[in-house]
Amino acid sequence: MTVQSVRIAEQLAILQLEQRYAGTYVSSNPSLNSSVTLTADHRGLIVTEFISNSTDVLASFLVKVFGAPEDGNFYIQLTPNFLYRNETAKAGELWRLTSTAERNEAERPIWDDFCMTNVDGIMYAGLGIKEVVLWKGEGDTFERLELTGFRTILYRRKHGEGLMAQEHQQVLEL
Repeated sequence: MTVQSVRIAEQLAILQLEQRYAGTYVSSNPSLNSSVTLTADHRGLIVTEFISNSTDVLASFLVKVFGAPEDGNFYIQLTPNFLYRNETAKAGELWRLTSTAERNEAERPIWDDFCMTNVDGIMYAGLGIKEVVLWKGEGDTFERLELTGFRTILYRRKHGEGLMAQEHQQVLEL
C-alpha cells in the first residue's frame, strides 16, 4: 500500500511541476539570446536547454561548474532549497542547479536512498552561479526565472508566442 501511495503522490507532484514551472523562459532582449527550458518528469524539474548569450551551457565546459561527471552521463535539475528571496512575503522561490548522474529507466524501489547533497558551490562576483529564483505570476503559475550568477531574468513564453517575451529584460545590479 505504501509503494502505491508514493507512486500516486509522485504522479501528482510531476503534474504540479509541469503546470507551475515547466516551459521555456526567454530574454525579451533579442541581442542577449538567452533561454532556459524546464520539463518535469520522474526525475524532477529538469533543465533540457540552457542558452546564455548564444552559448549552449549544457554542451560547454560550464557544466563542470554544476558538478557534471566526466563520462557525460548526467542531467541538470533544479533542486528547491525551501527559502525565498523575500522571506517576509514568501516571494521568489530559491532553487539550485544541480548535476545528477543519469539512472536507467528500469523500475526501481522507491526507497533506494539516492539523495543529492552537494547543492552549493561556486560564486561569481559574490553571487551563486547555481542559484535560480522562480517568481510567481498570476495564480500558481511561475512566470519569471532569475539566473542570479548570470545576472539576468527570463520570462516564461506563452504557448504560441514568438521567441522573445513581451516583457522587457531586467538587468540585476549589485
